Amino acid sequence: MARGAFDELLDWVFLHGRLGGLALAGLGLILGGVTVADALTTGGFFVVMAAASVLFIGLGGLLAVFGTGESGGRFVMPEPKPLSPELEQALRERPKPFYVCTRCRHIQSVYNCELCLRSVDCVEVRDDDDLGLAIAAME
Repeated sequence: MARGAFDELLDWVFLHGRLGGLALAGLGLILGGVTVADALTTGGFFVVMAAASVLFIGLGGLLAVFGTGESGGRFVMPEPKPLSPELEQALRERPKPFYVCTRCRHIQSVYNCELCLRSVDCVEVRDDDDLGLAIAAME
């Protein structure tokens, strides 16, 4: 599954905390202005743009007010490190099926990673072939 521009935008917003919230609220204001300008000039009205505007302003405002300075790196890709023998052994001994996040190397029983909150990097391990793919993805 490929990452989209919206995923990148949300990663940036949450990485920058309050500054990201202000940027998201600003984007919502711009979308709202475009929606109003379109309604006044052409008489058309895009409900999706208005809804996105309200959503961006609301979420951005909440993040700007209640967010921290930064997310603490929760949404940032960790530095690559070699796969430890202990983790590889734990992967081989764990009863199947299970999921492993190739980004933060967390073994779990649910699809979304409990640490980095992402599903894109999670791999379902059902058999030894899947295990080999998961280990290769983490190396």
